[in-house]
Amino acid sequence: TCFNILKRKNMLHKLHSLHKLHPVVVEAKKKEEDNIEVNQIQNNNKTNKSKFKVLLFGGADFFNDGTYGTNLKLAEYLEILANSEKYKIPLQKGDIRIVNSPIFGNEPDGKDIYKEIIKIIKVNFDLSNGILILYGYSWGGQLLMEFLKYFKNDNIKINLLITIDAAKGPVSFAVNNDVTSNVKENLNVFQTTPSPILSYGSANEGSNVKNIDLTDEKNSKGEKIVHSNIDEYTLLYCCQIILYALKNNYKFKNRSESQIKKDIKLYETTGY
Repeated sequence: TCFNILKRKNMLHKLHSLHKLHPVVVEAKKKEEDNIEVNQIQNNNKTNKSKFKVLLFGGADFFNDGTYGTNLKLAEYLEILANSEKYKIPLQKGDIRIVNSPIFGNEPDGKDIYKEIIKIIKVNFDLSNGILILYGYSWGGQLLMEFLKYFKNDNIKINLLITIDAAKGPVSFAVNNDVTSNVKENLNVFQTTPSPILSYGSANEGSNVKNIDLTDEKNSKGEKIVHSNIDEYTLLYCCQIILYALKNNYKFKNRSESQIKKDIKLYETTGY
């Protein structure tokens, strides 16, 4: 199976298409170097902009050092499968980006963090006709939910938003759950059992939302799905959903919650 092929490959190899978002708090010299690099990439690719951009946001990055959790594995799976004979998705360098999720920003409402995200999105990407996919787990999910209003104000169209147990620790109850109209589809997977630091997800609202509540579900090991393992449990399913979306296919929206729960369990148990 494709899953076994993935396992046989060295999943720790250095992927040329994966780049972490530079921390928000950096030296002025580093910021200048970053801007020069971005400008060079943009100038070199004006006539060859990519049709795809996938940003993967992990859980809380307490030290802003690029701690990504299962997002590295998700990115590796996506790159391998997208380039396979089955999918043949013509990804370019930088189309899949892993993004750290800093706890603190320097501007009110984290606007400086948002600006960094926009800079990454705009690098070599066709904003008018491209497919933009955003995935966020835990703190990364709540960052994306918080920034939806900014994306809308900037006319950034999001083809697929995947939120996995978007949470904010002790104030998880305050996470924004309104999905804006610039999002084509939102797959929101969550569970409601608070973690040791009181992180948990909840349902989103909007006509473009598909909510999947995994509370009381168990993985193939018989473990209850909680905040700390929900990203791993849904990893392969989300990988498949992203691959479909890159081909402009959103099959999940026509499936019931119970059907999607079965799909998630099947992928976690047997792979592809």
